[in-house]
Amino acid sequence: MNRILKYGTSILFSIAIVLLFNYNYKWKISLFSGLLGLGVFFLLKNFKKNKFSVLTFINALLFALFYNIGISYQKGGTLLYLWKNINNLFISVLNIVVFTFVFYLLLDFLFNKFQNMKEKEVKSRILKFIFDEHPFLSTFLITLSISFFYLIFFYPGTMSYDGLWQLDVYKGITVIADNHPPIIGFTNHHPVLITLIMGFLMDIGESLLNDNLGMFLYILPQIFVNAFVYAYVLKIMKKMDTPFIIKFGSLLFYSAFPFLVINSITYIKDTMFYLIFLLIFVYTYYHFKVNYKKNYKFKYLILAILFLILYLFRNTGYYILIISSLTLIFYFFKKDKFVSLMFSFLIVFLIGVNLVYHKVFLPSMNIEEASVREMLSVPLQQTGRYLKKYPSDLSTNEKNILNNMFDVELTEIAKLYYPNKSDNIKWRFKEYPTDRELKDYFKVWFSMFLKHPFVYFDATLNNIYGYIYPNVMNFVGEEIGFYYIDIVGPVNTGEFKLSWNNLNWGRNILKGTAKIISEAKGIRLLYMPAFYVLIFIAACFYLLKVKRGDALFFLTLLFGIILTCVISPVNAHMRYLEPLMVSIPFVLALILYETRKN
Repeated sequence: MNRILKYGTSILFSIAIVLLFNYNYKWKISLFSGLLGLGVFFLLKNFKKNKFSVLTFINALLFALFYNIGISYQKGGTLLYLWKNINNLFISVLNIVVFTFVFYLLLDFLFNKFQNMKEKEVKSRILKFIFDEHPFLSTFLITLSISFFYLIFFYPGTMSYDGLWQLDVYKGITVIADNHPPIIGFTNHHPVLITLIMGFLMDIGESLLNDNLGMFLYILPQIFVNAFVYAYVLKIMKKMDTPFIIKFGSLLFYSAFPFLVINSITYIKDTMFYLIFLLIFVYTYYHFKVNYKKNYKFKYLILAILFLILYLFRNTGYYILIISSLTLIFYFFKKDKFVSLMFSFLIVFLIGVNLVYHKVFLPSMNIEEASVREMLSVPLQQTGRYLKKYPSDLSTNEKNILNNMFDVELTEIAKLYYPNKSDNIKWRFKEYPTDRELKDYFKVWFSMFLKHPFVYFDATLNNIYGYIYPNVMNFVGEEIGFYYIDIVGPVNTGEFKLSWNNLNWGRNILKGTAKIISEAKGIRLLYMPAFYVLIFIAACFYLLKVKRGDALFFLTLLFGIILTCVISPVNAHMRYLEPLMVSIPFVLALILYETRKN
């Protein structure tokens, strides 16, 4: 009887703890809360067996702070919401304490599971064939088959806003998008060479048959690259003796998760970007950490080609590759100076390509550089919030300088400010300001910071909290992916005649499946950017906990992606985080490999 009373009290206590996770600050009991409460009870029982870990505690406290930051901006739009009144302050402190406790229990349990995870023998003949005997071929065919299955209903593919924009630019069509001046002519806003390839394939399709064929000519090789990269990842996992459960989950995620499948047939530059990124990440770790062979010089040529492709698909790829290469130069400086030298050559190669691209290629093609405003999302959001909160706190000279930088009145800039997206303000900023104008602007920007620093703090966190708070989906209307071809918006000028077949029922089923997953409690986390960021952060703490911190040098590429999200124009945009998203399965394989090695 005492045991039943003890367990019953513990279970009720666990359920009460779970109820504090309700971000609406309301006490409510549901079946889901009850199940989570039982989970917390299980974690409490498990906790007694393990020693206290400072690193796990710091990780848990960080997650608790992330959770409360997310609550404050989702509900109040400012961090001040946490201590708006005595009730909020009390609940905020209580939440941090309780969340830290629960996150510690969860992380402690998972970390110990990973440390003790062993490969179990697979008895199924089919599973052995797929994961042990032919991991590359099996993954390739499974992934390819599912992509083609989708293509039966979505032929010639699905169209993204940016994809159609690039085609407009290629055709010389003036684009008048929301809240910004007309975009006239060919610019490097989207990588030029990819735009040229897209346009060239569209021209071929139009000349042979129709626009549908032109679009399909770009989608088709993308589908094969998609299957190849995921197959390569599973092959490397096999070589690293990754446990079956991770390999099985990875195959399921890569081949059947609707978000990734629909991306494989979407007309957009980002799919190829994250695929090549994943290939570089896996290839570099395997050939320089797991199976390093000094006499295998061909790998540097392969990396140079992959670096070049990544650079051509997205402008930010250049900076991410430079930073990660510098990190590896430092890592190998004492271990193997030859590797440091080779990565130095790769950096020189990238810098050379960048110079030729910007100083020779673009001018020879009469193509304008991308506007500097593309890199100013953070300061422009801060300026917009300042003008909204303190419009009268500016001198006449400061107003004149700011008025010179925007093509609308400052009162209009204040109205355009949207906390989760900088495009409204960014597109009103002068497209090609002089160095002197930028210098004057940043003087004013810094002066405003000194007057009201918390406004800048709020503006920044309000534009990124969705990357650390797992209760936010995309702020751009693409929550479950691109399930359209006839885009509603200014980039759809009617120039391109694209259409699907009459299999509406199949398309509705596939889209409905994605919607169900995105709305189901628990599993909907797969559609939330913060879910992947938190896993990555936990993986980094785990490596430190098991004393394999040197592996973090190979994760610099992923840190680079998080950094680009921080300075990006949109909060919680999965498209910006996709390289990290698809890398998470291999990150899990990596930390398990490092655990066994330790």
